[in-house]
Amino acid sequence: MKPYRLLVDWEVIEQLNRLPIRVRRALRSDILQLRELPDAMSEFEEKDDTGRMLNVILRCGSAILYWIDVADLHLAVEGFVSHIDSESRTHVSYNINPGAC
Repeated sequence: MKPYRLLVDWEVIEQLNRLPIRVRRALRSDILQLRELPDAMSEFEEKDDTGRMLNVILRCGSAILYWIDVADLHLAVEGFVSHIDSESRTHVSYNINPGAC
């Protein structure tokens, strides 16, 4: 199957760039892996403010929120919450374990 086209919100990129390089590289790798099997990596789902179903993965003490457009083969990363970045805000509170990355 053809990989999904990855679309990343600019705010997510800015948040990733504020993280330590080791964590940033690991999270970027995880995001790139999402393109191959986005459903398989999802740990749980939730709805955003508009009612769109978001998939969530928890990695390196962070939550990555994304949605899948199966018809167009797009994967959009639209949210990111990290225990490292105190400015991260989301409409949902996550119990994020800052475990090893």
